[in-house]
Amino acid sequence: ERFLAGWYFSGYLISTSLPLILVLLYLSFINNSFFFSDWSMPHNCLNIIYYLISFIFFTKVPLLPFHTWLPIVHAEATSIVSIFLSGYIMKLGLLGVYRCSYFIFDPNFIWYLAFCCLACIGFLVTACTELDGKRWLALLSLAHIVVPFIGFYISDWSSVNYIFFYCLGHGLSAGIVFGLLWLFYDLCHTRNWILLKSSVNGIGYMMSVIFSLLSLCSF
Repeated sequence: ERFLAGWYFSGYLISTSLPLILVLLYLSFINNSFFFSDWSMPHNCLNIIYYLISFIFFTKVPLLPFHTWLPIVHAEATSIVSIFLSGYIMKLGLLGVYRCSYFIFDPNFIWYLAFCCLACIGFLVTACTELDGKRWLALLSLAHIVVPFIGFYISDWSSVNYIFFYCLGHGLSAGIVFGLLWLFYDLCHTRNWILLKSSVNGIGYMMSVIFSLLSLCSF
């Protein structure tokens, strides 16, 4: 499973990070500047580049149908990688959508959001049956990540700060829970919730678990 997760993560990097770097270098080259404010794109390639950037950022978030790598990679990656993925890199994908993909939030986008919301119900049901702590948290993240896109769609751009505040809270709370699972794995050598419940004792540990889970639920 770790070997498979490595291939999934490699595919994620090759399909998102490498094309993103190449597109940004191309735009910097044709505009002779690395600043977004100085960029203007030729009309004949404007749509292609914008749609390519949108695809890249949707995969980085990730939204359906680009989500399949996330539970597998989270389950097999080291905890520090999971913390950075959930708390930082995925949120940069949302920032990229906000800055570069605003044109996709047209009236027809509501059908895609409705499909994502239905899938979120499936993610939540699957998470309820998942015993692996990291895979469980990855499924919850997939369900939560649709909320900012709903906010982008229904709110005006002047109130977008509330959406990014939600993203900040989710990133911090998910990072705390991943760090807690890291600590418990070092103590018990398992991520199974049932085994953790019977192995981890003490008021300090239990309060840490309750605080982390309530923080995650609040966002």
